[in-house]
Amino acid sequence: MNEIKEGKTGQLSGDYKHTTKQGDEIWTHYKLFALPTPSDQNLKYVVIAEDITEKLAAERRLKYSEKNTGTYLTNLPLHYGRKIFLT
Repeated sequence: MNEIKEGKTGQLSGDYKHTTKQGDEIWTHYKLFALPTPSDQNLKYVVIAEDITEKLAAERRLKYSEKNTGTYLTNLPLHYGRKIFLT
């Protein structure tokens, strides 16, 4: 936030984990933009937030699947068509 106040950048972005009252984790990706204002006024901001919880879960499942599938195909005996998968 200080980078924006000092005029070094006009925007910031990042991922942030929230925890609900029920204990569920929600991940959001946010972008924060400073709006131009006269120099004697406080800065104004616009924040755009996107829930990326499902996207991150899908990426974890895909990585897990790729890891397990790769192990399976690597250990597949040649007479079961391993050559087909590796070419």
